[in-house]
Amino acid sequence: MPLQLAVIAARKFAAREDERHERLVLYDCDAGRILRSFPLELPDASAAAAFPVLATMTPDGSRVAAAVRHSEQRGVVVAWDAATGADLIRREAPAGALAIAPDATFVATGDDDGRISVWSLPEGERFAELRAGGNRITSLAFQRNPRRAELDDPQSVRDPWLIAAGDSGGTVTVWNPTAGVPVSFCRGAHHQVTAVEFSPDATLVAGGAHAEVRLWDVATGRLLLRIDPNESGTGKPLQWISGLAFSPDGTRLAITSLKRWSPPTVTVLQLENGRGIRTLRGLSGEPSKIRFSADDRFIAGFSHRWEIGGSSPWESTGRSGPPGRKSASTRLS
Repeated sequence: MPLQLAVIAARKFAAREDERHERLVLYDCDAGRILRSFPLELPDASAAAAFPVLATMTPDGSRVAAAVRHSEQRGVVVAWDAATGADLIRREAPAGALAIAPDATFVATGDDDGRISVWSLPEGERFAELRAGGNRITSLAFQRNPRRAELDDPQSVRDPWLIAAGDSGGTVTVWNPTAGVPVSFCRGAHHQVTAVEFSPDATLVAGGAHAEVRLWDVATGRLLLRIDPNESGTGKPLQWISGLAFSPDGTRLAITSLKRWSPPTVTVLQLENGRGIRTLRGLSGEPSKIRFSADDRFIAGFSHRWEIGGSSPWESTGRSGPPGRKSASTRLS
């Protein structure tokens, strides 16, 4: 699949001044050409010049979303079908953070009052409103919820996603948007969290702030790793973290960093487990029982909180073990 990025085009000036407008551009990096332009159709494009435009897209490039303000208290959130350019949702919302679910079923925005709004696609209905405090929401990310349905609650199969929300107080809150409750609070960053990202198996969440990146355990909120900006191994200290991305196998973390008066940098770090073969995460309670499957492909654990977790200990280790699937967990009544 060609590599595609959603980028912001420069303001377009036509022959007449009143034809000026802003647009979102979908660009094919392999072919070096613009695939489609999406007009933002702002009521006051000149006023919007003072505010950054947020843009995101699904991994397959089928849906594109943008959020832009045209005053301190007013803004617009739009999602489009990338193939046709048709609007899927257009809502008035002064968003400071934006994310779209990988399967294009939801788009989430965060505002200055600490409120997260989750909208369903393509219906455009408000699915959930989440709030854990009054700090400004500065970054958002979706990831598949690794927990399976609770055995006594068929409704829990409708909890497919987790949302990570970084805020101006240095906290990353992991939410279950269907239930409307926090899963964990990841604290400790000394500045506002400007970028968040889940690991592919949703057991870790990374948060980037000024001159630091931290990794937390999603189930418990426990800090696992702090990446010192002066010890990133590149000789280039990290400054303002603008983006984070895990490799598909979760063994590498890419960090984009901005530094005043200097070109932006991209740092790729290799993440290593501790001693042993692999550390398995996902249970929020203390494990009390653990067993290997008979074919040595999987390992299962049972916690004091009546949770069962299963995973393959051979994934991403380089060891010649039988292939397995990603980790998952469920809760018993």
